Amino acid sequence: MEEKQYPKMLISEIQEGGLGDALVREAKSNKHENGYGYVKTTNFIEWLHIMDSSMKIFGTLAKNFGMVEVLSQHNSNYKLRVMRAAKSIGFVFGLLEDKKDEFNIAEYSASQTTLE
Repeated sequence: MEEKQYPKMLISEIQEGGLGDALVREAKSNKHENGYGYVKTTNFIEWLHIMDSSMKIFGTLAKNFGMVEVLSQHNSNYKLRVMRAAKSIGFVFGLLEDKKDEFNIAEYSASQTTLE
């Protein structure tokens, strides 16, 4: 992959424990006799598509909330945290609903953190 084509941050995520962890595991389980691991092209393209949409979502949330924390990720499912700032939970729902088609969001939920 050329670095000009993909952000360095995205390339650096293709590692164990990174957002590209599934690709690393696939490559390790598909070792060729030359010692290199292989990933199916369709899996790599799907991962790039998911990452492209995810980066757009993260960018929009960061622009509106200042910070986005990825709490967990599995395939195209994310659990994210944003700081509330002066925005309401309704703002979050409205933002995600407005961007749903643009960012290829199939489902989402938002909730406020509570202390008991």
